[in-house]
Amino acid sequence: NVLRNQKILETTLLHESIHAYDHQAGLDLTNPMHLACSEIRSHSVADCDGYPWPLKGWCSERMAARSTTLNFGSEIAWRCVRTCMKACFIPENGEQGLRRALDSDPVSPSS
Repeated sequence: NVLRNQKILETTLLHESIHAYDHQAGLDLTNPMHLACSEIRSHSVADCDGYPWPLKGWCSERMAARSTTLNFGSEIAWRCVRTCMKACFIPENGEQGLRRALDSDPVSPSS
């Protein structure tokens, strides 16, 4: 892993700091729903920050799914990201929206 410039370093540190915060707040990053939510939050604040509002959600969703896929495979990753995208992407939803998204189970066969 090579960080080519100061901006990439800052973006990476911000992204990873959000994961650290989410972990401290109780998210289990070995759970696909929790990881998807943390990836949405990390990408929307760090990696997709320069995008205009309509594209910021698009960017965050795709990058979060790509990141979550590395641990859980594409099908589970996309199901989890789509389930919790609204609650985890919009910070105004706060703790209630986040908890609602994390309590759903898109991985079970009935979903």
